[in-house]
Amino acid sequence: ALAWIALDIAAGGPEIPATPRSWLLVATIALVSTALSILAMLASTRRIGAATTSVILTLEVAVTALLAALLLGEALAPRQYVGGSLILAGVVLVRLAGRTSREGAAS
Repeated sequence: ALAWIALDIAAGGPEIPATPRSWLLVATIALVSTALSILAMLASTRRIGAATTSVILTLEVAVTALLAALLLGEALAPRQYVGGSLILAGVVLVRLAGRTSREGAAS
């Protein structure tokens, strides 16, 4: 945050939204992307536990990139496909390892 503030000051100061529509977009980003996601994370932690929640949250980056490609027409580089595949593989491996350890403990 301090780096961005310094860059903003060096560039002539922050740009304040000029229209009501711009303020609406800022408020929507603040509420949906920040507040709602934090509330959802806290609710999921209570319901499914911290470990499972943290594994699922690693998918956030891959899902964001995929949605940017699908909805906004962003071009993904091959390394982004590889990175997304590695994230997905990691989540699957963690889930499989958890299932295997639970089955071993049950027998």
